[in-house]
Formats: sequence, structure tokens, C-alpha cells
Amino acid sequence: MSSFRCQSVSRLRLLAFVLPVLVGVSSAKPPNIVFLVCESTDGRTWREGYQDNVIPLPNLRQLEAQPGGYSFHRHYSNSPVCCTSRSTLWSGRHAHKIPHIQRQQHTDKTTGKKSIRELAVNGAWNNFEGLPVNFQDRIDQILERSLNYTVKLSGKRDWTTGGHTDNVKMSAWTMYTRFPYNIPKQGGWADELPYVCGDNGTVRGPNTSPHWDDWKALNETVDWMKDYRNSQENGTIDKDKPFFVYQGMNIVHPPYLTNEHWYNKIDPNKINVPEWIPLEELHPCDLQSSMMKGCIPPMDNDTARDFFYDYYRRRNIRRIYYAMIAEFDSMVGAYMDTIQQMGQDVWDNTIFIVTSDHGDMQIEHQQSYKQVPYDGSSSVPLIIMDGRVKQKQKQKQDKNKQVIDLPTQLMDLYPTMMDMAGVPSSDYPYDKLDGHSLVPLMQAWSQIMDPTLPQSVSTTKRPDFIVSQFHGMNIAMSWFLIVRVMPCAKGAASEHLLRSTTEDKCAYKLVIWGTGKEVDSQLFDLTHDPDEMTNLIQNDNYQSITTMLEGDLRSVVNYPEVALDVAAYNKDSMRNWMEVLGEKAWREAIHRHQLNWDTTWEHDSAGAFAALAEWINSTKVEVLPCRSDLVWPPPPGKTQPEEGDAGATMAAS
Repeated sequence: MSSFRCQSVSRLRLLAFVLPVLVGVSSAKPPNIVFLVCESTDGRTWREGYQDNVIPLPNLRQLEAQPGGYSFHRHYSNSPVCCTSRSTLWSGRHAHKIPHIQRQQHTDKTTGKKSIRELAVNGAWNNFEGLPVNFQDRIDQILERSLNYTVKLSGKRDWTTGGHTDNVKMSAWTMYTRFPYNIPKQGGWADELPYVCGDNGTVRGPNTSPHWDDWKALNETVDWMKDYRNSQENGTIDKDKPFFVYQGMNIVHPPYLTNEHWYNKIDPNKINVPEWIPLEELHPCDLQSSMMKGCIPPMDNDTARDFFYDYYRRRNIRRIYYAMIAEFDSMVGAYMDTIQQMGQDVWDNTIFIVTSDHGDMQIEHQQSYKQVPYDGSSSVPLIIMDGRVKQKQKQKQDKNKQVIDLPTQLMDLYPTMMDMAGVPSSDYPYDKLDGHSLVPLMQAWSQIMDPTLPQSVSTTKRPDFIVSQFHGMNIAMSWFLIVRVMPCAKGAASEHLLRSTTEDKCAYKLVIWGTGKEVDSQLFDLTHDPDEMTNLIQNDNYQSITTMLEGDLRSVVNYPEVALDVAAYNKDSMRNWMEVLGEKAWREAIHRHQLNWDTTWEHDSAGAFAALAEWINSTKVEVLPCRSDLVWPPPPGKTQPEEGDAGATMAAS
């Protein structure tokens, strides 16, 4: 089956924007769309067979098993954190192509004087940045303007600039500040609260969901859908007027929290507990992310270290995480039940699109949360089900589920919905989109299953790779990744396996940190090393692959330029914040009790202020390498590297 998929998607490099209907679709009126976006879901967890099907997903399985059901197995967030991911999804643009104005203001509590600073920002760099406040070309806005859709938005809508807390902007802006830390004594400098990565997770009683806010939004939304149908039937609303329903769920976002009902559905004996390597062997940027996420205990404290590394504690965290995914599946089922109750004609003209904003490391590579380039963080699941597609038109066999392995990305959903709804290209910013419609991939699958179906029509080429990037909190450098399915390297072996050289296609991921000069890049063979344990970047057998991937990445984003631009933005933003608040106020605000790093700051408050002053007062804008030291500043006798020589620099504006 896997070789069949590779052969099928290899024909798809020519595909992009196409006719706005799927092969086998007979409905002429615009379809209803139900768009569900959960939180923090690793893209691999929905795949059939994942960890011996440890997560019960009956409703998602039913969706993908429909004649019009498609499951995308190499789907990626274009910037894996909440706001930046949603801003790329809802605009169809890469993060470095979302310019906007950052506005910071502060009102003095004593005098009432208001201070305001504005800054032109070139991209959605972190969780504080996103779409402009006045953005008018979101998916829902286009559908409403062009085809008179009735729009219902509920739940999490985190896509606009300025909507997040001081935690996220402080951590992001100070990325290149050399704050002091001591991993052996304190676990290092943590930007996150310890309960996310460092406790057992929480399991509550069986009768009440801890995710009641999602269920509340869901119940209000399905009631609205039923009222809408009643209004169509009594003639108050045109029976052919389509609806676009969106709910953004907070589930599966940490903290790891569930109840007994869902917890007991997960068999702990099926759970794989990830391998952790010694801290000294981590890539320096992995070490920094693990530390900042609070995922390293005080190594000199035997009790704390033994608790943190305990096998059963780590397995329990995964069990709770999988329980939350199972509960989300039941939320999907509630929407499916509602559409079915509204009538067969409604089901037959409704498209379900179900995905996540980003993944979660679920303790792989000694990390939780998202923000990093590993698949646990950057890949997301995607299932699309088009109720207009009929069984007889698909010639579908139960064993040949419609799985698409070609790399795809969240921003592809924008043009996909435009195509599936039938929006004329003149009605949306077609020429500004970076995403590519997924409709041709689904059409091509139909043609493979039934060669008598007509061929799709394409006008532009779809690249056979995806690109993602991030520049925000919990990382120590900007990073850029590219994933592409391409011919396997010949004669190559890894430490973990010796594979045949006769295989046709392999999925490779290249990760470049900063400008590419500061630390080693990373290259992973996702086909044979899905856990991304072996960095192949120094292996001579893969040099040509690395060169090709780097060229493809540069064709999308000038990453050295963007990395330097982000470094300048960080310093400009921090200076504006300091000036808006004033000297006394910012010194109090930067380590107040509500900030996640307040405890860490107090370990060496004088050293933290000194590091901040050294960075903010420098005339240089620098991209500095991730530190590999377990103690910073290095103890006496250890030579401190000349960082200015290692990092890329540009003159401060």
C-alpha cells in the first residue's frame, strides 16, 4: 500500500489551482462547510495504526472512510504556534509575507498619561504577531462577500496581531539575550510554568469534562445550525443559501488534563515512551528549547531528577494527551450527528475539514509544547470529507483508503476552500496566495481509483515540498524547515538501520537555524527515521540531497535575510516596550509574578538585568548561536566562545 501511495502522488507535481469542483461531484450549488480546528495535535496521531491504534477515533475514521473522505499524512503547520499558524492558514500566505503594524501602548496609573509606539513588522514572527487588525481577506470574509455564505465563527479565533500576553512577546523578543542559567542546580532558564512538562498531568472525575468551554461553544454552534435549518424549511432563509461553520477548540492544548472517562479509553500498554538521549548529546538548539520549556530538572537534585525521568510518569503524560485527542473525536462526532439530523440533502452538500493549528512534542526529544521543527510539533493532521462525492463515482475499495502522502500545508486550505466552494479567482487575492489548492490531489486520487474519470485541469505548478518557519518563544534561534519527497539516497546507512538502496521515494526534512552559519543544520530521513533521531547533515551520501533542499528552501524564503530582520525586529520591539512603560515601570513589569519566567529571573536577578542591558545597548543586530553549555556564563577555566564571530551581524538601524 505504501509503495502504491508513493507512485500515485509522484504524478501530482504538476497540480495546483484547478476547476472548482471535484471529480464525481454533481451538486451545482455552493456546499456547506464545517471547519473544525483543534489545538496542539501531532499530525501522526490520527493515522490508522499509530501506536497500535492506541487512540479510539471512531468519528474521524468514519469521515475518512466516506466516498469523499481524504486523509493527508504529511500535512504541516507553516509556523507552529497558535497565532502565527492561524494567520498563515486564514490568509493563505507564508509568515514572512504578512506585514502589519505593531501597536504598543501604556497608561500611567498615577498620571493617566498614555504612551503609544507603533512599529512596522514584516511578518507574523511570534505569538504576539499575526494578521493586521483591519485584514479583510480571510477565508470566511471571502465566502461571505463572494457567494453570500452565512458565517458562524465560534471558539478560538487567535489570528490577529497584538492578542497575546506579555509572556510570549518577552520570550520572543529576548531570543538573543544571553540570560544566565545553571542546569545542574536549577534546571536552567525556564520560560514556561513547570506543570506543563514537569508534573504527572491531571485526571479528574468521570462526569464532567475539564474542556467544558469547548463543549459550551460546540453546543451553541450546533443549536445555531439546527435553527438555521429550521429557518430554511419555513422559508425564512433561502434553502440554497450555504453556511460556513467554524469552531476553534482549545483541546488538546497543554496542560495535560482529562477525566476518567477518556483516560480509561487509552490502553497504557500500547503507549511508546520516547527515547531520551543525554543532555550533552542534544543539538544545542534542542538543549535550549528543552530548558526554556521547563523540561530539564535540576540535575544535581536526585529526587527531582528521578521523578522527572520516571518511565511511568512520562507514559502517563502521553496517556492523558491521547485521552484529550479521543475527546476531540467525540466533538467531531457531535457535528457529524447534527449534519445528519439536518437531513440527507444537507449531508450530501456539506464538506468537513478537520485539522489542528500545530502539533505537540508530547515529551519526544525531552520537550512538550510546539515551536520546534520536529514532526511532533510542526506536523498536523488533516481529514477532508466532501459529502457531494458518491460511492459509485469513486470505485472505492475498503482496503484502499484515500491517503495522500505528498507534503501539504495549512495555508493550502485557503485556496482549497475557494475551489471547493466555487469562488471565482477574481473575488479573492489569488495572485497573493502562497498556498496551493488540495483539490487536484483529491481529483488525482479519484482518477487512479477509476481511470475512466476525466483528468483535472491545472494552470500552475504545485511544488512537491512544503516550508515552515518560526521565530518566537521557547527557541534560541529562528529556524526554517523544508520537507520534500524525492528519490532516496543511494548506498546510505544510518546508525539505527541499514535500508535497501532499491527503494524509490523517501521523505526528507532539512532544518536550517538562523542564517545557516551559526550552528549545524539538521537533515532527517522521515521515511526510515520517523522519530528524527539521526541527523544526516554530515553524511557524505546525503550532500546532494541537502543542496537540493536548501535551494528549494531559498526559492521560497531568503532565510538569512529573514533571520536578520527578525533579530532587528526583536530589539526594536523591546526598546519600544521599554520606552512606552518608562524605566521604573518596565523594570518592575519584566519580572512581575504573573510572568512565566519570574521564578527563573529571581535565581540571578542582577545577572538577568545585566544580560538584558548588554543586548539592548549593543549597536549590533546579531543572530547568535544556540548555547550548548549546561551553565552560563561558563564557569572559570572554560573558554567562552567569541559569539560575535560565530553569528551573523548587521548594523543596527
